[in-house]
Amino acid sequence: MANLMQQKITLQQKKAKLIMDEVNLKIKERKMRTQRLIEMG
Repeated sequence: MANLMQQKITLQQKKAKLIMDEVNLKIKERKMRTQRLIEMG
């Protein structure tokens, strides 16, 4: 039973990490796009 709880927690942590990675990527993309616009501007 405890093992099942541990697996659930591990899964939630993996999911949270994936979401964070995705958010960070989007922020990086936005920064790069802004930078490019400024350089072209």
